[in-house]
Amino acid sequence: MTRGNNGVSETPTRNSHVRGVYMLLTFASPPAKQVLCIFNQKGKMKSQGTGDFAPSRGSIFQFLRHASFRSEVPSFLCLPCARTTTCALILALIGLGLVFDACKKPSENREVPSVPRGALELVFPYGSEKEKWINDVTRAFNQSSFKTVSGKPIFVRALPMGSGETIDNILSGRLQAHIASPASAAFIKLGNADSRAKTGKDLIATTDNLVLSPVVIAMWRPMAEAIGWGKKPIGWANVLALSQNEKGWQAYGFPQWGKFKFGHTHPEFSNSGLIALFAEAYAASGKTGGLTLADLAKPQTKQFLAGVEHSIVHYGSSTGFFGRKMFSNGPEYLSAAVLYESMVVESYSQANLPFPVIAIYPKEGTFWSDHPVGIVEREWVSPEHREAAKIYIQYLLARPQQEKAIQYGFRPAAVDVALSAPLDAGHGIDPKEPKTTLEVPPVDVINALLELWKTQKKHSNVVLVLDTSGSMSEESKLQHAKVGAKQLVQMLDENDTFSFLPFSSEFHWSGEDVAVKQGREQLLEQVDSLFAGGGTALYDSIDAAYQHLAAAADPDAKIQSVVVLTDGEDTQSRMKLNELMERIRYNGETRAIHVFTIAYGQDARKDILQKIADATQAKFYEGSPQNIVEVFRDISTFF
Repeated sequence: MTRGNNGVSETPTRNSHVRGVYMLLTFASPPAKQVLCIFNQKGKMKSQGTGDFAPSRGSIFQFLRHASFRSEVPSFLCLPCARTTTCALILALIGLGLVFDACKKPSENREVPSVPRGALELVFPYGSEKEKWINDVTRAFNQSSFKTVSGKPIFVRALPMGSGETIDNILSGRLQAHIASPASAAFIKLGNADSRAKTGKDLIATTDNLVLSPVVIAMWRPMAEAIGWGKKPIGWANVLALSQNEKGWQAYGFPQWGKFKFGHTHPEFSNSGLIALFAEAYAASGKTGGLTLADLAKPQTKQFLAGVEHSIVHYGSSTGFFGRKMFSNGPEYLSAAVLYESMVVESYSQANLPFPVIAIYPKEGTFWSDHPVGIVEREWVSPEHREAAKIYIQYLLARPQQEKAIQYGFRPAAVDVALSAPLDAGHGIDPKEPKTTLEVPPVDVINALLELWKTQKKHSNVVLVLDTSGSMSEESKLQHAKVGAKQLVQMLDENDTFSFLPFSSEFHWSGEDVAVKQGREQLLEQVDSLFAGGGTALYDSIDAAYQHLAAAADPDAKIQSVVVLTDGEDTQSRMKLNELMERIRYNGETRAIHVFTIAYGQDARKDILQKIADATQAKFYEGSPQNIVEVFRDISTFF
């Protein structure tokens, strides 16, 4: 969506070089133009014997305040995902795509198709938001016998991943991609700047938009109607009123709905979360652009943020996770969440929804997400690869594929393709919206806003339940698990509370309700002190951690979560699984504690750990010594 000279929103010019209002990036100010990859080794933490691991939460912004603007490339690792270099900063600064959040998750096991004999392979990493559409149209492309001039069949290997991961992997050479499509053209711009600083040439010279999708507040239709949707414009002020009302939905005549439960992703890790934060600040200021430090200093801004964040169920790195969990688990889990419009459309393909989901385009304004695609400018891209890439891109932009994108809830980038079902009111969206778009704030305001959010956000009370049974000595599992656990401790905020419960045949508290600000070093020492031995009292330990959190004086004041890592089956507990399940099953009111589970290694009972996570509206992970640091990093984004 572009913005006219008079500041009034206009209809987006699809496939123009101005790709969405938020692409005004922002490169508008001289400092922002220089924000290429301003990290250096500051903020990086060393692990014990396994290399570097991700910096503590917020180090991107902490370093920004103290750095000179230069183009140094750091060594932050998010094993085995992408390093958080240039592209992580891009999201942090302008919030235009998913950074950490769309990395390929540890628990995903994708089938990798084989390249037909004699075919020319195109490697195509792309933002995972459009995975269903890309899978569909690429499968058809690969089956359609497209060939180069020399007669070679063209085969496209499409790889869904985070936008930051896409660009960073290509820049580093870890992924020799031939074409790429991150969620935002900003990633292309910043990737090109980084590439020019090192090689004197762009990474991806020219691009076209593939699809468009605005960011919305998704809400169950009866709940939206209860606050006036359909009769008057709805926005962040309505969310604030719901969050601050102690009676919850009872104040609107529906006591059976309980409390208002809201969700958005972590603004330091995810596009939609950062956009939500921008929108809250704009709503508090009454502006649609020109947000200033003075606006953030006003008491009403602090109060507005605190009021909205109070209703947060948890944060997270994945917009898709919020959406699909919301659709699967109903209003007991979430009343509303900040999602992409395409996900609202997607919800109508899901069976057994308790109510329809609708998209609220906040009256204060919102942002667009675009999806550029272009050919990689690297030595491994041969003239024949370039020829094949042009054929594939032209195929994606052709009318049949653009029309198919509509089926998956995206707005086509091709201007000659008219919007049609399911982009209609029957699928919860309004194709005439959004009418107002918001301006991305300058760098100093973003920093100050994130610092303000850290003080006003909903903080966390976390218990880590860590298996130290004898089998953890095999394959250096405990050594790697300790590195991951230390990363979790490092990434918690100073105002969070942390408890540590290692277990084998019995459990022993190594720290209860430790304030992270004062006790972080002590907690790291406790993790380092662990050694393997004994059996596995898994169920007893989970129950002890859960009941510890349940006894909190004000359970709604913080995000209450248990994180469990185990490499085997329960062998020593007095409690049985069915009894544990009854004691922890989520109901959104009296039992609202999330239990994140990690099946660590091949011998862990994945089925049981999945059941525990699902019963508590949390997330299940498959972990290994190779990816455990990434697993803990992803879990930390929920807090």
